[in-house]
Amino acid sequence: MNTKMFSEAMSEIDSRYVEKTLNYHNKKKKYILSLVASLVFILSCGFAYAAYTYWGVGSADNIDFNRLTQPFGTVGSEQQMNENDSEIFFEKSNIISDYGNVYADNSVCVASNNNIIPSIYFSPNYMVIFSQEDEQGWILKAEEKLTLGFSLFQTQSIELEVGYILNGEYHVLSLTKGCDFNETLTVSDEGEYYFCVTNHSSENAIIKSGNIIVERSK
Repeated sequence: MNTKMFSEAMSEIDSRYVEKTLNYHNKKKKYILSLVASLVFILSCGFAYAAYTYWGVGSADNIDFNRLTQPFGTVGSEQQMNENDSEIFFEKSNIISDYGNVYADNSVCVASNNNIIPSIYFSPNYMVIFSQEDEQGWILKAEEKLTLGFSLFQTQSIELEVGYILNGEYHVLSLTKGCDFNETLTVSDEGEYYFCVTNHSSENAIIKSGNIIVERSK
């Protein structure tokens, strides 16, 4: 087909078909852009809600961490989110009287049950202070020992700071990255002691199990 014949053939095409074709492509383009925008909005809202829900300190008993796709959790069920929504904290415990040498922005007291540490999660820059019932510490005499041991969720290796509180003053024991943590404190001064752990990482630390052991002097 020469140039003249091609030009004549093109001139005979009904303009309605051209208009329909252009409209089809425009509608398709708008549909795709609208779909992409909707997906981005949904994902953004979902992540923001999940980050809020799992930010702070709360029980990890009802969360299936094996299914989480992000550190703060985007797969938890609505029931799990509602259960943890009431366990978000933004305050500092008054067990510590001076926060001058404390790395954490927030500190929360978590009671152990017969010296068994509950399964919990705690967010970056949060400190967890372990206590007995009613936020009571352990009254220890010189030469007695207090041992803290706990394990994180199996896939985690997180930098945590372990310390203790004596009569309202905070002391650092170690800053270690790992999954299993053990610290033994030999008492030199009689007083009320607490163990505490601070999250130095960029994701939630998840304690699966742990305990506190007291060795009394004979």
